[in-house]
Amino acid sequence: MTNGEVAELAGVSLRSEQPIALESGVTATVLLSGPGNRLVASYSSNAALWVPEDAALTVTNATADARLYAQGGNYGAGIGAGSNYKPGSITIAGGTVETRSGEPGQGNGAGIGGGNGAACGLV
Repeated sequence: MTNGEVAELAGVSLRSEQPIALESGVTATVLLSGPGNRLVASYSSNAALWVPEDAALTVTNATADARLYAQGGNYGAGIGAGSNYKPGSITIAGGTVETRSGEPGQGNGAGIGGGNGAACGLV
């Protein structure tokens, strides 16, 4: 995502090495519309929604039923950064957000924050 960008997720389901990533130094917003938004990082060290240390992300809702599920790789955060990386600023301003690191029983990162071996950052 680029600076000032607002990305609306409406029934989006992405499973890839790194589903959504902010560029370095940007401030961006993810706008949630409705349920069924799912981001899953398939690469073990990545976050599902990557926020570099010098970036800022706000997650908010457009609808009352807005939901997001974000699952990082086994060493990455659901929302934040990957293994050994500190994330930037993360604000959850609306919607229901469920996060996890990795598959059940295998995750070593934060749900929201840093990946395995990293500091949390501003959440």
